[in-house]
Amino acid sequence: MALPDVSRQLKLPKSSAHKILITLLREEFVIRSNRSGRYSLGHKLFALANQALDGLRIRELAVQPMRQLAQLTQLTVHLAILENFEAILIAKIDPPGVGSLSTWIGRRMEVHCTGVGKALIAFVPEAELDQLLASRVFAQHNDNTIVRAKRLQSELESVRRNGYSIDDEEDEIGFRCLGAPILASGGQLLGAISVAGTVLKVNDENRRDLVTKLTRAAALIARAMEDPPA
Repeated sequence: MALPDVSRQLKLPKSSAHKILITLLREEFVIRSNRSGRYSLGHKLFALANQALDGLRIRELAVQPMRQLAQLTQLTVHLAILENFEAILIAKIDPPGVGSLSTWIGRRMEVHCTGVGKALIAFVPEAELDQLLASRVFAQHNDNTIVRAKRLQSELESVRRNGYSIDDEEDEIGFRCLGAPILASGGQLLGAISVAGTVLKVNDENRRDLVTKLTRAAALIARAMEDPPA
C-alpha cells in the first residue's frame, strides 16, 4: 500500500502514518519498494507468525504428557516459552482435587526466580545470556531470590549440568517449583515444563523422583515436536 492508502485506512494524518511506517520499516516489520514507494509486510512478521504457530503446536502436543505428569505428581504443571527474556505461560494443568496456583495462561513470569524461567534462559546462546545478565536489574521478591548476576550465572550452569532447575521459595515463600527444558535433538530450545506446589509437596525426599518424571515428560514433548505435523 502507498502512504495515502495507509493514512486513509487508519484514519490518521499522513505525517502520523509516515512516522509509524518509518518505525516499522526500521524494525523490518514492513519493507518499501524503491520503484513504487509502496509498503508491504516484512519478513519479521512471518518470523513472528511462525513463532506463534510453534507455540500453538507445542501446547497441543504437550497436553497429554502434562496431564500424565499432573496425575503422577499431584502438582500443578506449567508449559512456557521464552519471549523477550520473559517466560510466557502457554499451558497449565492442575491435578484433580487440588487447589489451583495463582498462575494463568498468558502470564509473563520472571526468568531469574521461577522454575520455567531458569530452565529457559539456561539454554539460550551464550551471547544472549551475557546480554541479559549485563542489562537486567532483577527484582528481589524475598531473601531467597537470586538477584546478583554472578550467582545467577552459577545457578544456570548447575541447571545445564543437572538438566533441571529449581525455584526454592525464590518467587513466593512457601512454594517450590522444578523446571526442565524442552530441547530438540540438535539442542534448540523449544520451551520448558515445570511442576509446582507447596514446600510440603516438593521436598528433598521426593525431588529425585519428581525430576525423573518431569524430564521424562519434557523428552516426550521434544520427541513429539520432532515429528512432522500431520
